[in-house]
Amino acid sequence: MTLTPPLNQLKKLISDTLGIEINQLQDNADFIADLNTDPLELKDLLNQIENNFSIKLENPDDITTFADLTKQFKQALDETL
Repeated sequence: MTLTPPLNQLKKLISDTLGIEINQLQDNADFIADLNTDPLELKDLLNQIENNFSIKLENPDDITTFADLTKQFKQALDETL
């Protein structure tokens, strides 16, 4: 399975939810420091991702950057196959 469509969907969901441009979602982008996301907003976003994609992120409390999220997102998608 190619991950491009799910990753594109993930980026769109994050962009729409946080009100940011997709191009701001660089691997090293920190949700709180760089993208000005409130910690509760981040928690809500992660819950929304789990619900929308029917996945369970392994350690959502460890997600601080977009790279952290994509790593756990890919692992969770692989587990659903």
